[in-house]
Amino acid sequence: MNRRAAICVAVGLALCILAGAGIALWARFLYYLDPQHVAELARAGEAGIAGCCQEVDVGPDPFWDLIEASRRQSSNCDDQADLLVKLLAERTPDEIIAFDEQLFRRRLESFRWDLWAVAYVIHGGCSNDCFDYFRGWLIAQGRQYFEAALAQAERAADRVTTGWSAQCEGILYVAYQAYEQRTGHELPMPAVSQADILTGQPVGHRWDETELPRLYPELWRRFGW
Repeated sequence: MNRRAAICVAVGLALCILAGAGIALWARFLYYLDPQHVAELARAGEAGIAGCCQEVDVGPDPFWDLIEASRRQSSNCDDQADLLVKLLAERTPDEIIAFDEQLFRRRLESFRWDLWAVAYVIHGGCSNDCFDYFRGWLIAQGRQYFEAALAQAERAADRVTTGWSAQCEGILYVAYQAYEQRTGHELPMPAVSQADILTGQPVGHRWDETELPRLYPELWRRFGW
């Protein structure tokens, strides 16, 4: 092989390597465009970690295990939130952050008009904050209850009695409290606020209050509005 041919081969190999790296970077960029990974990307930017976090084994199943463990030993939202803080404070800082990311994903997953309608009927009205706390309560009921409500919104009211508030604000902050107990520092805040992500429109059909008796007649009769 002459000198010119060798140079051509070397240049060709270098271009292939660069192209492969470019494809990998583009794939990673598309990965983080997925709303499910927004919180991870934001936290990585805050911490200055290029690869966005080490893998931490607090996926959906460990997340729900903690929720279930706290629910079984609690009689109300406040007690459950306090127990969750205690359980989380025994985990590593990375696991606490991963739990908060899973919690945010469940909040995002339940950010739907039909669930807001059910919350509205249950409470006789439901503001933005009310709907956020309702979704916290829904998550606190455990995976089976939560997923049943996602499959059929009316199921979200299965454990609710008339005149009782189905809201659990405290569960939204357990990771912040646990992280501070565990490390003595505040939980790293995402570069992109979770609240900002949730200020858009929920998924599904946007209803008007006058439609609710027709859309959810059984719930409307049950809660007496």
